[in-house]
Amino acid sequence: MRNRLGHWSLLIVLITGCATSRPSVTSARHRTAKGIEPSIARAESDRLTDLSDSAREKKSSEKKSTEKKSHNNSHHRSSSGCSRCNNSPCTCSSLSSDGNSFLGEVFLGAVLSPFTVPKSLVETEESEPLSFLDYPYADDLPGLMANKPTDSPHDKTWGGTLQTFVIPETHDIMRYGGRLVLEADRVGIDTETNCWTESQTSGNSQLWIGDANLIYRFAQSEITQCRAGIGVNWMADSKGAEAGFNFTYGFDWFPRKPWTISTIFDIGTLGGSSLFHNRTTAGVMLGPVEAFAGYDYFKIGSTNFHGPVAGLGWRF
Repeated sequence: MRNRLGHWSLLIVLITGCATSRPSVTSARHRTAKGIEPSIARAESDRLTDLSDSAREKKSSEKKSTEKKSHNNSHHRSSSGCSRCNNSPCTCSSLSSDGNSFLGEVFLGAVLSPFTVPKSLVETEESEPLSFLDYPYADDLPGLMANKPTDSPHDKTWGGTLQTFVIPETHDIMRYGGRLVLEADRVGIDTETNCWTESQTSGNSQLWIGDANLIYRFAQSEITQCRAGIGVNWMADSKGAEAGFNFTYGFDWFPRKPWTISTIFDIGTLGGSSLFHNRTTAGVMLGPVEAFAGYDYFKIGSTNFHGPVAGLGWRF
């Protein structure tokens, strides 16, 4: 009997202890959740850190996946022959090589179309050598360039554009930038610098991103100029600096005085991530001064910033 009473007493003590311990676990969870909320809010608002961290990702998992896929492909090739004749080396007819040649020509044509199509539309076999005006529509001539010789006394073999622009504040982030393009004959340089400023309780943080490219004007006429080139992307902040490869492509179109239409594409890498940038603007020429507005999209890895852009330029 005493053993039974002892057992019942022990069971009651255990049940009571469990019941009294549950509220303390729940309150601890509430305290933990409350403690996490501020850090989550800071992480979500720290957008400049997201952008710089995206550039510093090494993508080790993707590298491992690529190495594994390459190993599997090499193993498959070594253990099997042609999928059509089941022989190694392949003993198929030359039809396959002809088909591959045709597909190669189609692929090459598609890759080169951004260059060949604008050139065929903008330039003709009868196109005369062109020279730069002092600025677009100078002396009431169409566009930025003129045929040689011309009645304008301001024609020259080189030209340039200097621009400053701003993207209004979003999520406490303001972006300023500048761009310089210098050309002589068909060759030139195209460089751009952007400063990102984020307002924080501890002060302002800054991030600098830019590029420098060697460009070639592959298509030109009095009212249209198309350019492409290669160069480097760069980034600098309090954590250090990163660099990468850049391919740039764009055009300027001067349809009718005083209007201007411009677009640029930058595609490349920065640190361990991909980079994509596009800015398209429409402007008005006031003598050599250009006032323009448009839209800007900038992406590094999976982090992107985009919004309306406005600025002033000087074409010389």
